[in-house]
Amino acid sequence: MRRLIFMILLFLVFAGIAAAGCGPADPAPSDRCDFGLPEGEAVKELSLDEIDATAGENLENLVALMITGDAAEDDVALERAKASFPDSEEYQQLCERIRHWRDMLASEVAYDRANVKIVPREQVLGRDGRLYVAAFVDIDLHIAEEDVDEGGRERHVFVYERRGESWVLVKDHFCEPSTLLS
Repeated sequence: MRRLIFMILLFLVFAGIAAAGCGPADPAPSDRCDFGLPEGEAVKELSLDEIDATAGENLENLVALMITGDAAEDDVALERAKASFPDSEEYQQLCERIRHWRDMLASEVAYDRANVKIVPREQVLGRDGRLYVAAFVDIDLHIAEEDVDEGGRERHVFVYERRGESWVLVKDHFCEPSTLLS
């Protein structure tokens, strides 16, 4: 039952991301690497550390909304998650929905910590000048009462725009889950 709840949770979280202004990575994507990457030049613009510092932090902030804590911790987690894409009303609503979903699950399961790992697969400099990073994202949530982890693997395309000398994350496109972790 808990596995089903977790799978529903992952689906809702990441389906919400896809609908929250973090939609298609490109208007006319190809099927490169099954991630929907646009046509462009294969590059290696960002290191794993740079991806973790941007996309990883965004995902960690979202997943932190599922951690059961006191009211002050919940408010801080919500503020951090909303700061990832402050101009996206849909993303702001997604953060609220995740927190509400966690509250609904609280009688069934309480998560006390989470782990997010990004496994980059490919980087493409699109014809539109944006950088597209295809990656697997592994998420584990720890159930305190049972001392077990539940996890899943999703496919993401992180979209960056160059601003000055830096690449800035502007979208997190969630692709449908590819494989569930056991």
